[in-house]
Amino acid sequence: MAASFAFGRPRVAGGSSPLLSALPAGMGIAGLVLFLSLPRMAERGVIRRAPGRIQTLLKLTAESIRDTKGLLLKPNWRLAGTLAYLWCDIGVLVMCFAATGHSPP
Repeated sequence: MAASFAFGRPRVAGGSSPLLSALPAGMGIAGLVLFLSLPRMAERGVIRRAPGRIQTLLKLTAESIRDTKGLLLKPNWRLAGTLAYLWCDIGVLVMCFAATGHSPP
């Protein structure tokens, strides 16, 4: 949807109802904000009130989010490998479509 706006041809995935596009997009953004705010909640002690295993799960998730943000903000050779893997995987998918006589969506 964002790409269609960027290229000057706005199209809504939900057809005539923008709610069918806006609602999933809003839920995705809310989930992203929730997970990005998890490390701050851990630092403020909000997670300490959670029961045992849930507290451990939330602390480890917050630590993983911090590590991931650190890796993404400081690029290195590993990111090039993941991007190459992604594009090669997409290339194989396109080749599979071509082999069966279909065009990729």
